[in-house]
Amino acid sequence: MKPIPFRRYVAVLRALGLVLVRTRGGHQVWDFPPGSGRSLVRPIIIRDKDKEIPVAHVQTNLLTLRLSINLTKEEFEALVAAV
Repeated sequence: MKPIPFRRYVAVLRALGLVLVRTRGGHQVWDFPPGSGRSLVRPIIIRDKDKEIPVAHVQTNLLTLRLSINLTKEEFEALVAAV
């Protein structure tokens, strides 16, 4: 896996159904919309100043989204490429 461009990563989050909840101090907070029936243990936080999202952040966000068990590396890269 390699770093993902910021805009493409935001597109992936939107494709997964997440919405931007707020921006605070250069960090964006993403979560499922209220009333969607879906929730995260903790929201996804990304820095909007980064041009690319580091691999370590992508991996921890996959764990937060509970996708690491069901989504292979190849499937995730295909999702990123499709957006």
